[in-house]
Amino acid sequence: MKNKIIIRLIGGLGNQMFQYAAARALADELDFDLLLDLRLFDNYKVHKYGLNKFRITAKIADKNDLIWWPHIMRRPYEFLSMIGLPCRWYREKKKDVKHLSEINRSCLLDGYFQSEVYFQSVYEKLKLEFIPQNKLSEKNLKILDKIKEHESVMVHIRRGDYLSSPQNMIIHGLCDIGYYETAYSLINNKINNPYFFIFSDDLNWARDNILFGDNVTFVSGNDKYPEVDIYLMSQCKHHIIANSTFSWWGAWLSNNKNKIVIAPKKWFASTEVSSDYIVPDRWLRI
Repeated sequence: MKNKIIIRLIGGLGNQMFQYAAARALADELDFDLLLDLRLFDNYKVHKYGLNKFRITAKIADKNDLIWWPHIMRRPYEFLSMIGLPCRWYREKKKDVKHLSEINRSCLLDGYFQSEVYFQSVYEKLKLEFIPQNKLSEKNLKILDKIKEHESVMVHIRRGDYLSSPQNMIIHGLCDIGYYETAYSLINNKINNPYFFIFSDDLNWARDNILFGDNVTFVSGNDKYPEVDIYLMSQCKHHIIANSTFSWWGAWLSNNKNKIVIAPKKWFASTEVSSDYIVPDRWLRI
């Protein structure tokens, strides 16, 4: 029986993509099967499982695949692992792939893995897997053509679930107008005739507050298809992202070798959470 890497998925689409990417890289390196553990979504009301909207190649784990791994409690597993049974539960400790190098048998991965250090090696594969399953609508095809025709700059403004949840505001906070105005000035100084594509979960607010002149398209109509917005973001040549894994992926998947990516220096509002490994060094932080 072939060994397996099983990844526990939770969170929004951006977080699910991080978790999948880390597990995909490890499974490919070890030549193990990759399976997805969706059990946490049974009682999770904030977001739904969304990777099925992409062209990913992993299968969903069934009860037989998961029999060795308890659903909630880790201690029973830790005891089993200590006495040498053929199962392993790896909980993320630090953003360093060296910690994963110890894995040499079936393992359940548990963590967010929010750093490219885990999956830079499979960039080309992820670029193909994180393409929407369904064809783009006529409206989105026109937007895609416009993105390709211009010196396109993706701008992402995330408010929705950050603003509506007091807990999210404490942890994440919002990028303010000053951040976007500074990023706009930087882009205009570096790029000739940029054209801005605005993505947001609060487009009414964005239209009233993001005043970037005439070269602007507000991308709407994909509320139920977040994978489409990520794909359209990734086709832009440059990127102004929010403190959001959603737009992180839009920027990271772009294959423009000369892309400029601007990210907030303060990724988390909470000083107790480190963002040292999330934003690649080559991106500009303001």
